[in-house]
Amino acid sequence: VLFVYTLYSFVYSYFSSTKSKTLYMKNLTQIFTERYFVDVDQPIMIFNEENEIILFNSAFDKYSGVHAIQYGQSVELATEGNLSFSLIKNSINDEDKPHFSIEVFDHNFDVEALIVEYDNKFYCITVWTDITELASLRKSSIETNPLIGFVVVDNSTEINQNAQDNYRSASAKVSVVLNEWAEEYKAIIKEYERDKYILFFNEKHLSDMMASKFDILDTIRNTTEDELGVPLTLSIGVCRVDGPLDKKERVATQALDLALQRGGDQAVVKSDEETHFFGGRTKTMQKFTKIRSRIIANNLVTLIDASENVIIMGHKYTDYDSIGACIGVSRLVKFRNKKVNVIVNTNDQNLNG
Repeated sequence: VLFVYTLYSFVYSYFSSTKSKTLYMKNLTQIFTERYFVDVDQPIMIFNEENEIILFNSAFDKYSGVHAIQYGQSVELATEGNLSFSLIKNSINDEDKPHFSIEVFDHNFDVEALIVEYDNKFYCITVWTDITELASLRKSSIETNPLIGFVVVDNSTEINQNAQDNYRSASAKVSVVLNEWAEEYKAIIKEYERDKYILFFNEKHLSDMMASKFDILDTIRNTTEDELGVPLTLSIGVCRVDGPLDKKERVATQALDLALQRGGDQAVVKSDEETHFFGGRTKTMQKFTKIRSRIIANNLVTLIDASENVIIMGHKYTDYDSIGACIGVSRLVKFRNKKVNVIVNTNDQNLNG
C-alpha cells in the first residue's frame, strides 16, 4: 500500500508540474512574441487570404510615411501591387519559405513570408528586411562595371585606293567624331592600329547607346559621304558581361566578328544570354565576304579534324554543280587525312538527262 501511494504521488506530482511548465512556456512564448512584434525594427505585416491587412507593427510607420497603411486595407494597394496572398501561395515549395525583393515606400525590401492556418482560415505573416543600401551598392556595382568595345572602319582600304588625299582628311574627321561620341558617354577610345579603335566605358552608359541605336553609325556615314562620295562605315563590337578583362575582350572580339560577317555598318552588343544588333544599312562589302569565308573555312576544318569519318551530301535534286562542290570538299577532307565518302543518288533524273 505504501509503494502504491508513493508511486501515485510521484506520477501526480510529475504530470502536474509538466502541465504547469507547459502553460508557463506558452505564456512566456506569447509574451516574447508580442514584444518582438511590437518593438522589433523590422516591419511585420499579417494579412488574410482576402488580402486584408490584419496586423502590422509600428516599424511600418517609419517606412510608410505619407503612404500610411491602414487596417483592413488591401495589401496589394499598400505595396503597389508587389505583394498578394495568391502570389505568396503560388511561390511556396517544400524546401524554402518564399522570398520577394520589392521596392515600395522609396525603399528596397527583402520579404520573407509564411502562411499559417487558424480557425479554418489562412493568414500570411511577412517579415520585411530593409536592403536599400545593399540594393544601392549592387546597382552601383553594375553601373560601374567596365566594358570593352572594338570599333573598326569597314571600307577604308577600298576608299583609300581611289581617293588617297580625301581619305586622309576623312579619316581624321572620323577620329574626331569618335572621340566626341566617346566623351559624351565618359568613355575612353584609343586607336591601336590604323582605323581600328578600342573603347572602354562603364555599363551604365550602354543602355543610352542602345537607346540611340548607336547613332554614331549614321553620324560617321553622313559626315564622310560628302567628302569622299562613298561613305565610310563602322563595325562595332561590344561586350556586356561580368568577369575578368580577358573574358570581356574575347566577347567583344566575337561581337565585332559578327558585325563584320553581317556586312559591317552595324553595332553588335553581345552578352552571355543574348545578342543585340543595330544598324546594317549599307550593302555588304566584298572585304567582309572574304572574312566570312575565312571564318567558315576555319570552323569547317576544325569540325573535320574532330571527326573520324566524314560523309558529304549535296542538296536535294542533285546537279553537277552540287557534285563538283562535294568533290571539292572531299579533297579538303583527304588533305586533313580523314576518311571521306560522297553520297549521290545515281538514279537522279538530273544526272541521267
